[in-house]
Amino acid sequence: MAVEMSKIGIEDSNGNGAVRSREGMSPYATGGVGVTFERKVAVQYLAHLLVGDNATELGDSRRVVSVAFQQAPFHLVDDLIIGAARPDELQPSLVLALGVRRSPNLVKSNSSTQKLIRQFVRAVINAPMDGPEHRLGLVVSGPRQDARQLAELAYLAAAQTDAPGFFDLVQTPGKFRATLRKRLNHLEELVQHALDDLGIAEAGAALARERTWLLLSRLTVLMPRLESPDETDWSAVVNSLTRVVRDSDLTLASRLRDRLVALADDYSPKAACVDGTMLRRDSHALLDSTTRRHQQGWQTLDGIHRRARESVRAEITSGDGGHSLCLDRHAASEELIKALSGADAVVVNGESGVGKSALAVLGLATAADKDPNGLQALCINLRHIPKLALPLETTLGHPLSTLLCELSAPQRMLVVDGADAVAEGRHDAFRY
Repeated sequence: MAVEMSKIGIEDSNGNGAVRSREGMSPYATGGVGVTFERKVAVQYLAHLLVGDNATELGDSRRVVSVAFQQAPFHLVDDLIIGAARPDELQPSLVLALGVRRSPNLVKSNSSTQKLIRQFVRAVINAPMDGPEHRLGLVVSGPRQDARQLAELAYLAAAQTDAPGFFDLVQTPGKFRATLRKRLNHLEELVQHALDDLGIAEAGAALARERTWLLLSRLTVLMPRLESPDETDWSAVVNSLTRVVRDSDLTLASRLRDRLVALADDYSPKAACVDGTMLRRDSHALLDSTTRRHQQGWQTLDGIHRRARESVRAEITSGDGGHSLCLDRHAASEELIKALSGADAVVVNGESGVGKSALAVLGLATAADKDPNGLQALCINLRHIPKLALPLETTLGHPLSTLLCELSAPQRMLVVDGADAVAEGRHDAFRY
């Protein structure tokens, strides 16, 4: 006698190392605690990660794929480490290490600036020679004359092939403002001081200029408007988040920004490295679960899910079709969900026609419909998809595992009907 099987995979918010989503208002939303400039900068990049859009400083259509906090000693400049990749890249092609200083005094005599430049110089000296491109960033609060001058010097340095050419250009009489040349002098002396502190042998003027040019050529200076009296960029975060919240609601977007502030406050002391999957799961309650980065693949999966549900009969029909009986499987569904809460996977088996699919597919899908904030279920009938993995991946446009990472509820279930095809070796597209 044939035996059919339905297999249900489940993972909870502890199963993937993600921080469990916490309900309740952020203290920042209630006015109990002020939001620091560093946290606001972190929220900007978390919003980029969540929305999946580009930031100008990443260049070449790169998007944020990770945001890491306090990564010393692996990164010498470690307030924020941004990983960025192009759409066709599987791994980040750019690592941007950010030093966040609200209002630094960028002169040679300032002790805090001396420490900051020493960190930058060490990072330049120790930058990996292979792997992704490594750049440095200085983030200050709003447009400032000294920061603008540093940004201009960085732009000029990146366009020159060596230190002598850069210094000759900037010091050409009448070509640039005296204030710009003075800023370069300050930076050169700061770099010289850093080399002396680091015990670099024979750190003469030529080496100081070489390191100054190298630092500037890898430096990005950012001046976001996140604080009063000009909070233009802080408001823009809310506007960008309307793309991922339910109903594109502006109030929900504001609540999501508050949630990101609270998460940034939580991530930093843990030295967390946050990717899109983790961030979606930590902010699930406010998100529109139908808005995902791989939208085309999910349209296909949603169609597979609907077909799997529609192919399951909820009623028992007599042979002549004149009578039907709908069985109450509520108690059995509750028992199944309870079993799933403590397991990585559950197999429902039994003889053909006893109602395994009705229990697993319809029962769990209905439970997910009733509790979208707590549970997501994706149903797949193996009889409805290609038998080989490659055609399935081609149809979806991405590996199935990549798409499943975008499920974000605290409980996430993959319900597979017709799993006997895998057990009997007749289906290779879904081995798990």
